Amino acid sequence: RCYESAEFEMDQSTQEQLLYAVNYGKVFLATAQRAEFDLLEMSRTIKAQKVLREEAIARATSIEQMKILGKEENMIRILMRYKMHYVALQLSKILGYSLNARPQILTNWACCKLETSLPDDALCGIIRQNLLGEKGISFSDIAKRAQAINKRELAVKLLEFEPLVWKRVPALLMMRNYEKALIEAIKGQNADMLDFIVHKLMRGGEVSKAYELITDQRFAIAAENLIRYFRDFRIEGLEECLLTLRRKNDLGQLKYKEAWASNNLPNRTELMERSVMLYKEAPEKDRDPFVIGAIEEYLHISKTMDQRFKTSKKLIGRPVMANLKMLLEGGDFRASEDFKELCKIPDKRYMYQRIKVLVEKRKLDELEKFVNEKNSKGLIPFEEIAELLIENKEERAAELYILKINSKEVEKQVYYLKRINRLRKAYELALSAKKFDLLEELLPIVEESTLIEDIQRALSARR
Repeated sequence: RCYESAEFEMDQSTQEQLLYAVNYGKVFLATAQRAEFDLLEMSRTIKAQKVLREEAIARATSIEQMKILGKEENMIRILMRYKMHYVALQLSKILGYSLNARPQILTNWACCKLETSLPDDALCGIIRQNLLGEKGISFSDIAKRAQAINKRELAVKLLEFEPLVWKRVPALLMMRNYEKALIEAIKGQNADMLDFIVHKLMRGGEVSKAYELITDQRFAIAAENLIRYFRDFRIEGLEECLLTLRRKNDLGQLKYKEAWASNNLPNRTELMERSVMLYKEAPEKDRDPFVIGAIEEYLHISKTMDQRFKTSKKLIGRPVMANLKMLLEGGDFRASEDFKELCKIPDKRYMYQRIKVLVEKRKLDELEKFVNEKNSKGLIPFEEIAELLIENKEERAAELYILKINSKEVEKQVYYLKRINRLRKAYELALSAKKFDLLEELLPIVEESTLIEDIQRALSARR
């Protein structure tokens, strides 16, 4: 009864007497019953009531009323509405409000302080003195409020105290202070903020301002962000952007890609020449001699093909080896050899491709003639020719080239003969070279009875 009465009592001294009675009476209660009386919470509420009853506020409330009103967000909102920030701080300490309550109250206090007639320097000093050591203060919110009431210089000064770059930069952009925003983003080494600034400038129609800032040597690092914006969102403006930023290497690369995307030979050649010129105009330290050389070589090849080959329109834009194969399949061996010299195709690769085409076309007489004339140095091993013939189901021709494999490499000869089912010949070669281990490998796959007897006899004779 004393506990309930204290909740509704308005006189503080009577409340205290009732609580003393409750505290005394708890001694005679069981432990489970004592838990019903939260004297610590009630003591805090009484202290809060005392603060509200002071002359400056003069609000008499019961404990029951405090329970209804005392939700953290309600109490803080009401006190800040009447600019009672000191009282709000006292109550947040007494009632144990969350850690966010104090920064919220102090930020609101600073925003209200901005509306006074004090000079900007004095206001900045007062706010800095009272808030700089506090945790969780949003100086960017205070600066935005200063901007809203046309105290722009004060807003910029206040932002200097904001420790978080992702809060400073948006606030500076809201003030249209793009230069300061770039300085802060670069100083904070925050690439995301640089992207954010570029997007804000471009989507806000500040294209000329973006170029003016980023061509400044101090903000050169943001050039990559601007180029990336054009590549991702405004590809039609990328060329102008690269020209403005004097990025000759990147512009050369752009023209090179455009050239490969074009199916028109004269247009492709023109774009390639433009690409080479741009690469050469780039600063010497940025030039890539390999890229320049590769494009020039391609130009030389394409121009020569246009002059020397009737099939040049078909050749342009295709892989080198595909072009060579097309010439060989057409039977134009003179043109294929010219193409080989033009494109600097190695002799071995050229010969292999020619042999492959002859095998696929089933021109075995021409193949034999070509191998005898051109392959005297053994650039293409006979086993590779045999492999091509086996793949194309030409076992009889394959056998001829298998037998031409160096006699010291009996293992290879036997391997290929086994693949085309020439087991008798494999047996003869293995026996002649006294490779009995090869005979043992042959025995399980042989079906001809006479050959089985011959192999078994040879193996027995060895023993």
